[in-house]
Amino acid sequence: MENGLLTLLSLGLGLGLLHALDADHILAVSGSIGAHPGHAAGRRFCLRWMAGHGLVLLPIGAAVLWLGMVLPAAFNTYAEGLVGLALLVIAAVLIGVLHGAAGSAPLLALLPRARAGLAVGAWGWGLVFLYGVTGR
Repeated sequence: MENGLLTLLSLGLGLGLLHALDADHILAVSGSIGAHPGHAAGRRFCLRWMAGHGLVLLPIGAAVLWLGMVLPAAFNTYAEGLVGLALLVIAAVLIGVLHGAAGSAPLLALLPRARAGLAVGAWGWGLVFLYGVTGR
């Protein structure tokens, strides 16, 4: 292999590894991996995310190289905006779900005892109990 080509490929690999450690990638993967408990499920999720990320770059990169053009700045602006929106959804929704589930475990353990003190079929009062205890 020619030295120039080896240098170019090494630079591409290094820049790709650096790009993989960008904050948006770390947030996207770590924010989503909570929905996939366990190491094996987490690895499968990361591999699917990586494949999706790479598979979209290949056709775009190939088109840019083949056509000898540069993507317009507006494309990057819109794409980054969509990524930001997706990260907000991941952080606001998934982290909230995890936090709610983790914080509710002791509360939900008490709910059957609280319900036993209520009349049979009074599940509505159980919801009022939940609302009052959680402060929401």
